[in-house]
Amino acid sequence: MWYLIQTKKRDEIKARNNLDSQGYDTYLPLLNGNVIFPGYLFVSIHQEAFAPINSTRGVVGLVRFGDQLAIVPDRLIEGFRQTEWHLAQDYPAGSVVQITDGPFKYMKAIVKARQADRIVLLLNLMHQEQTITIPLKSVASSN
Repeated sequence: MWYLIQTKKRDEIKARNNLDSQGYDTYLPLLNGNVIFPGYLFVSIHQEAFAPINSTRGVVGLVRFGDQLAIVPDRLIEGFRQTEWHLAQDYPAGSVVQITDGPFKYMKAIVKARQADRIVLLLNLMHQEQTITIPLKSVASSN
């Protein structure tokens, strides 16, 4: 079951990463690398483990309507994911992209796969091929 979480201003990615590191299944919808719902992300909770969420860095708390938690249907999350996937077809496996942000900025890499809002790349570092995973928003088509 998916729930809606309010994050601190511009801390959606930090909150997602902190929740992921605690073993939660999260989803942060992005469109062209931009957060679709600023200040919010989704979390799937299977064992009623709500307490640690509210004390996670970057999280304000679970969204409630009165005393009811905001529940998000699985089909809505799946719809967001399919939309992202179609947009990511701009970077099919085997295509060459340029990294636009981070420590590998300006380098070119080969797309291996895509995982939600991240992209897996094959990068030549010091004459060795290395696999890296970076945010999807940190790549652009290499023309």
